[in-house]
Amino acid sequence: MLPSSRKKLRQLLLLVLLIHAHNSVRNRTKLHRSALLSPSQSPWERLYHHGDASSFLLMTGLTRSAFCSLHAALFDNNIQRLVARRGRPGLLNSAAQLGLFLFFIGSTMGIKHLCMIFGVVPSVCSDVINKMLRLVVTKLKRNPLARVRFPDAGKMAHFARLIQSREPATDDVIGFMDGLALTSECTSEDIEQNAMYNGYHSDTMVNNIFAYGPDGKVLTSSWSRAVRS
Repeated sequence: MLPSSRKKLRQLLLLVLLIHAHNSVRNRTKLHRSALLSPSQSPWERLYHHGDASSFLLMTGLTRSAFCSLHAALFDNNIQRLVARRGRPGLLNSAAQLGLFLFFIGSTMGIKHLCMIFGVVPSVCSDVINKMLRLVVTKLKRNPLARVRFPDAGKMAHFARLIQSREPATDDVIGFMDGLALTSECTSEDIEQNAMYNGYHSDTMVNNIFAYGPDGKVLTSSWSRAVRS
């Protein structure tokens, strides 16, 4: 190889190395506290304290009475006061924590968008969501209001009358069915992971079918592994 060719090759290699070094240095961006409203002035607080019934139902998926019932089932006021005495109080009160949890499970918003709504930084937002996931599973596992029960004959007749009052031509329907695919936690077991993977969603999914009555309560449910596609 001629000296001039070697020189050009070295220059080309040096250029490639410089480009690689430049691309490997990434500026990590994050959401800072200064860009957010305080939790007490957040859009959630506006909705919670001043929102009308229709807006509250639209955003949370629950009526105010249902929200209060769920809040009472999840949080023990005596325990909350005891925790508050032991350490620094959290940025979000229990109602805001439940609201954040409902927004998280009821929408496709990312953490950064939830931060803007509730006035917290991503680390706090993630901590609250993880805490609420554990709390909901623990508290509702044995709560009678959270049990799924198929209605008896009297209840089915009542549901049929409710539906017929809305749709007179229908006299033998007690409820409705709908499907929902939920993401599942990844597992280290390759075979199990492969069985739960859904090509359409590009994620591990569990297919669910829910049957619910005209009062909105779930009557029964079933689930199956996602079909690979």
